[in-house]
Amino acid sequence: MKTILETRNLTHEYKIGNNPFIRKKHQSLNGISIRVNQGDCLGVIGRNGSGKTTLLRILTGIYRLTSGSMKIDDECNPTLLTIGLGFKPELSGRDNALISCMLYGLDKSTAVKLLPKIQETAELGKFFHEQIKTYSTGMISKLGFATAMETDIDLLLLDEVMSVGDISFSKKASALITKKIKSSLTVVISSHNLDHISELCNKTLWLHEGSQVEFGKTDEILDKYKKFNE
Repeated sequence: MKTILETRNLTHEYKIGNNPFIRKKHQSLNGISIRVNQGDCLGVIGRNGSGKTTLLRILTGIYRLTSGSMKIDDECNPTLLTIGLGFKPELSGRDNALISCMLYGLDKSTAVKLLPKIQETAELGKFFHEQIKTYSTGMISKLGFATAMETDIDLLLLDEVMSVGDISFSKKASALITKKIKSSLTVVISSHNLDHISELCNKTLWLHEGSQVEFGKTDEILDKYKKFNE
């Protein structure tokens, strides 16, 4: 099985405070070691502040790791979806989708041909042509998700995107992800919704206060996580 991403003892820390003479640091992640193969769906769970978002941002290159190692397959270009990341509020949903498609590597003519399908998948109707500063959080989530699903990406990272929006779209999104995984898409999902994790993910990483508690089969990890939170 082809390995898409692997981390070994990945650690991230950042400076805190404004005093240049006192070098205080906070460790947001410590000793994260995971392996994700092609076609895997990895769930990342943990309480608020456990480091889930930080990990996803390191995997996509937004943050830099402090120590340890991270390897992502050379043929993969990680795509992170989080609420509103990269969208320009003064532009329409259509124009934001077009720009996103081109950032994913499509030429303009190909991207334009995908727009009707993106509009349909996002279920935005006429609002697709309105400025996204008028959108609700759920509408923005739908736009980002639909755009990613209709382009040919191979490593998708979702940061709480599945938890936003109505129930019917959430079911639709789960079905689309499952279909894409069967055609070799690799997915990493950070979520507080354990039902989504259970339904979609074959592997799960449990984080607590920046440290890795366990990494393994989803059903086993979720059982332990639920008992921990009782």
